[in-house]
Amino acid sequence: MKILAAAASALLLAGSASAAVTVQTTDFLSGYTNYNGFEATAGAYLPANTPYTEDGITVEYVGDASIWTSSQAAEGSYSWYPSGGGYGYTKITFGGVINAVEFQGGSGWSDGNGLSMQYEVLNGGSVIATGSIGGVSTYTGFKYYGFSGAAFDEIRLQVQPPGYTGGFGGRAYEAGAYDAINFGGTVAGVPEPASWAMLITGFGMVGFAARRRRTAVTA
Repeated sequence: MKILAAAASALLLAGSASAAVTVQTTDFLSGYTNYNGFEATAGAYLPANTPYTEDGITVEYVGDASIWTSSQAAEGSYSWYPSGGGYGYTKITFGGVINAVEFQGGSGWSDGNGLSMQYEVLNGGSVIATGSIGGVSTYTGFKYYGFSGAAFDEIRLQVQPPGYTGGFGGRAYEAGAYDAINFGGTVAGVPEPASWAMLITGFGMVGFAARRRRTAVTA
């Protein structure tokens, strides 16, 4: 019975862990199926509140800033940056529910002391995670970021001024820059579906063995 209880407990813990949003700060996603590098913009300015879609990934600046796509880039020639910053946020949607997204993020700020990225992760219009990620790069610098571990269909991003300590949605001037958004790949360290099937089968075999042992003892 102890063996069976331990197996069941491990399975429950695995399930609960998969329901939480994990913030990623490395290049953790491989073999993506959808990718938006903003290359089709060809350097054009995009008005605020105008959705831009590339390979099923839609990006929109919700606020008062137009987008300067040729300001800086993590890869290729173009990226997403509110020209001179703005009051608002970058909204990214995926045409449906996903469970992992990766992108490169930076900022338009020249002062790098205390820069952080504020975020919201949503599913069906409801916020399922919110917070702040420190260590954001200054102008023309990019790092890997992402979210995984739960079902979501939208993320919202801001990079507020150096030293900002408020949450997402604050009315400070923000200047987040983004590039190379992708989803649909394999998350490092997470078992493939076949591995989960083997794991569950193993738990079942442990339970069967425990039941046989209990029967033998009580007979």
